[in-house]
Amino acid sequence: MRSALNRRRFLKASAQGAAAASLAGVSAYFRLPEIIAEEPAQGDNSSAWITSLIRDYTANSPANSLKNEAGEKAWDEPLVGFCRGDDPIYQLYKDRVGPFHWTPL
Repeated sequence: MRSALNRRRFLKASAQGAAAASLAGVSAYFRLPEIIAEEPAQGDNSSAWITSLIRDYTANSPANSLKNEAGEKAWDEPLVGFCRGDDPIYQLYKDRVGPFHWTPL
């Protein structure tokens, strides 16, 4: 018997996974089940939670390393921003990059 799919939770986890994996450059270090378990409490600001999730992942990821003796980080704290999916900038990307470029819509 198939369980009901929680679409909102699936989309949230997918977006978090894509963001964190792209920041690290590799998905091998990404632990999706741990991220899903860290749901924000009701009433919390989702954008602040996602921002802290991305920043924490980048700061603590083993992939964020220059692999030198000093153990220096390869990436500093990332800048995180949000915009609407129907922002005209996405159509501009599609026009400039090519018709194959996906937009949020």
